Amino acid sequence: MATTQNRRIAERAQSRAEETVRSLRETAAQALSIEQAASRLAATGTDQAAASEQLRASLESIAAGIEENGQSIHELSRSQRDVAESAKAVQEGAESTAVSLQE
Repeated sequence: MATTQNRRIAERAQSRAEETVRSLRETAAQALSIEQAASRLAATGTDQAAASEQLRASLESIAAGIEENGQSIHELSRSQRDVAESAKAVQEGAESTAVSLQE
């Protein structure tokens, strides 16, 4: 009887040990899975930060281009005004000459 009881105790202990080993293996697999997910998440965050930096640089470049275009348009407008004033002066001179020639 003591032998049977000892055998049962040993079998229970072995069963518990096997359950513990199985549970530890599952926990290790889950820990590995979590570690891999964390690594992917960190890599994604790094990639997103790099993409954001590239976007910022592109937007700065576009803004600089727009500013340069604005300055060019302003200078062109000033030049057009000068051309219009010169054309008006030439026209007035031509009209004055025409009037003088008619007299």
